[in-house]
Amino acid sequence: MTAKQLNRVRTTALVLLIFLFLLICVYVLSGAWQRGARYPLYRLSSPHEIGMNYEEQTGENSTPSLSRYANFKGDFREQRYLLPEDDIPAPALRVYTADAILDVFLDGKELLSYGTPQLEAYSFVPGGYHLVTLPEDSAGSELTIRYTATAGHTELFPGTPLYGNLQDIVSFWVSETRIVVYAGIFLCLFGFLLTSLWFLMRQSSGEDPQMFFAGLIAFLTGLYTLCRHDALFFFTNSCTLRTYIESFTQLLFPVLIALFLRLLAHDLIEQRLFFFCAMIAAALAVIVVMLQFLRIVPLTTGMRAARIGFIGVNLVLFVAGVRILRRWFLQFRRLRASALQDAPTAGHTGNLLLLSGILFLTLAMLADVLFEFFDITPGEDRI
Repeated sequence: MTAKQLNRVRTTALVLLIFLFLLICVYVLSGAWQRGARYPLYRLSSPHEIGMNYEEQTGENSTPSLSRYANFKGDFREQRYLLPEDDIPAPALRVYTADAILDVFLDGKELLSYGTPQLEAYSFVPGGYHLVTLPEDSAGSELTIRYTATAGHTELFPGTPLYGNLQDIVSFWVSETRIVVYAGIFLCLFGFLLTSLWFLMRQSSGEDPQMFFAGLIAFLTGLYTLCRHDALFFFTNSCTLRTYIESFTQLLFPVLIALFLRLLAHDLIEQRLFFFCAMIAAALAVIVVMLQFLRIVPLTTGMRAARIGFIGVNLVLFVAGVRILRRWFLQFRRLRASALQDAPTAGHTGNLLLLSGILFLTLAMLADVLFEFFDITPGEDRI
């Protein structure tokens, strides 16, 4: 293939990528895939009935704990609701679970049992939302939801169930998470487009790998955003897949950010520091994945234990990145003041913007891990 033909192929591929990007953005932002609610939606609310597994208690007269979290594996909490008398076609229930076995009963008849096969297959129960279809004549029936802890400190009150027409629940759910869906899809498409452009341009223009790392980080940020806020449900209803993607992207973030900052650092000490951080983050990711693969430590438990490592690495990356940003900003001011060539100034501006975005992402990831570490994540009551 001649150089002229190769340039035509690159141009065609670039045009197709831009067209695909614009087409999906217009489709998502148009809201044509949403429909309004036709029937009332109910957030079920009633007093909670607490149950405990007394076989793992110290005595038969032990008092059940009223805390939000289980003390032992096997502790359970049952929530009983009386469904509204309104006759709603295609009734459904949206319920959330996190690291717990979920059982749903309607008038004593089991409708859903989730968690036991997953616990045996993956050594943990993936958390997420579940859509449960109810019988047509379920109005006024008694609904029972049971959460059974798979380990100590498992959340036994993860949220308030949502009851209503199936299509209305999905429509409300889409509307509720539309900003997350828009942001996640945009970041995925933008990252894919940026990475593809780097592959198309690197041979002809010798493009630096910063563009590749920036595109890959943007793509993973979009995936993590969709998984973190349970918006990936609209693309796949597999809680296991969502949990794996969320965990693996969270493990990869410090590695990619450290390597990206190493490319931007010109000081030898800073380059070695970023490389060392990348190796620590990569080793931590390998350990967590291998422990899950060998069924020694569940993935969710390994992620909780790895938070201290994430906090330490992200702190180092953020502080060192701020130093680089400050040095580059001072150099940029000197370039502007000296009225020298414009080309180095333009390149410097692009690097400043990239570095600022990466540092903001690092700070956001650090805050996210800190919220989980201290259990102060906002939005405690999921609906």
